[in-house]
Amino acid sequence: MASQDQMIYIVETDPFECGRLMARLIAMNLAAHPLSRAEANETMTKADAPSCAIVNLWPSGSRNLHVRELAPYDRMPVIGIGDDIDVPQAVEAMRAGVFDVLPRACSDDALFVTVTAALACDREQRVVRSGLAQLRGRYATLTPREMEVLDLVVAGLLNKQSAWILGIREVTLQAHRCKIMEKMKAASLADLVRMADRLRLPPWSPSDAAVHLVRSRLSA
Repeated sequence: MASQDQMIYIVETDPFECGRLMARLIAMNLAAHPLSRAEANETMTKADAPSCAIVNLWPSGSRNLHVRELAPYDRMPVIGIGDDIDVPQAVEAMRAGVFDVLPRACSDDALFVTVTAALACDREQRVVRSGLAQLRGRYATLTPREMEVLDLVVAGLLNKQSAWILGIREVTLQAHRCKIMEKMKAASLADLVRMADRLRLPPWSPSDAAVHLVRSRLSA
């Protein structure tokens, strides 16, 4: 019985080859599901378990990579499959973001190793994406002022420097900083800096200080 806690999608134009590939995967206790190219776009974005896709990237004996075929799988490892794949084709596919490339006539061992590696990769990426989503959720709870303070703190400015730029008292800035640490669930300043890096926040620059100064003086 194939495990249903993960899924391998097969996008193959040849029904015979699709059926044969499915039979091989099921014999390895791997759940497989065939998809038409039209179904791929909607199905791939809704996959809620570790998954990968085996896609015929060179349909009808074409020697050119159909890069557009990769569009539905931007968050899922893709294993390209085809007949008589040469090195230039494999290199082109890998550069386009394909996880790995296999000839249709590959051994069961090669198929199993590649598929399980792709599933492990997707499982790991799902954990990363989940953590990033939580981090973005915490960042969204910050007030506009707290976001300004965060920018200055992770840029390495001292409290007195940040307070001067924002036109507030140092004790007020320290209160904002404590609130930021609490909302972001940061254990230390180094932890907060790593979070900002993961969020890809725009780096603070000295030119931003002039903007803050003007705003603070106008609102005073």
